[in-house]
Amino acid sequence: MKKQKPRYGFMCLTDYLWEVGEALGGNTVFPDLKDLKKHRKCVKSCGVARVKIVLDEIVRDRKPFRGKNVNLPKKDAGRKLAARLKDLGEQPPGDIADKINGSKPSRSSK
Repeated sequence: MKKQKPRYGFMCLTDYLWEVGEALGGNTVFPDLKDLKKHRKCVKSCGVARVKIVLDEIVRDRKPFRGKNVNLPKKDAGRKLAARLKDLGEQPPGDIADKINGSKPSRSSK
């Protein structure tokens, strides 16, 4: 197995300290702090943990994708979504629009 870069996420600190590996149903790791705060109102009282996620072992590998029941997004799905939003008079968020259009997001200098 090829070594992969670790990924980082955010958790309620109480969940991390007391429940990781113990809670039935598992624990949720959020991709960013904003998402954690949106879904967990306890962060002011519990605190926040930034966690490092590293793949240790693949216990059961996925089956190769074959057949008609595979619902993978097509390459141009993002462009089609952008076109639909444009037809409705909506704009996708800037970072998504940049990815769809293939341009790099502009960064302001400090």
